[in-house]
Amino acid sequence: MTKLKQKSEFNFDAAKVLIDTNLYAPSVHCSYYSCFQLMKFALKDFCGINYDELYQRIGNSK
Repeated sequence: MTKLKQKSEFNFDAAKVLIDTNLYAPSVHCSYYSCFQLMKFALKDFCGINYDELYQRIGNSK
C-alpha cells in the first residue's frame, strides 16, 4: 500500500471517530483529505498519471 493511500485510510478512520462522537466540524477536514488523497492515489495507480505530472496539470489549469 502506498503512503498516500494509507494516509487516506487514516483520515477516513479519524473522520468516522469524530462523526461518531458528534464532532462534525473537525470531521470535515479529515473527510476532505481522505477523499483528496484517495483521488490522487487513484489517478496515479489506475490512470498512470504520476504526481509531478498531476501538479503540473493543476498548475497549468489556472
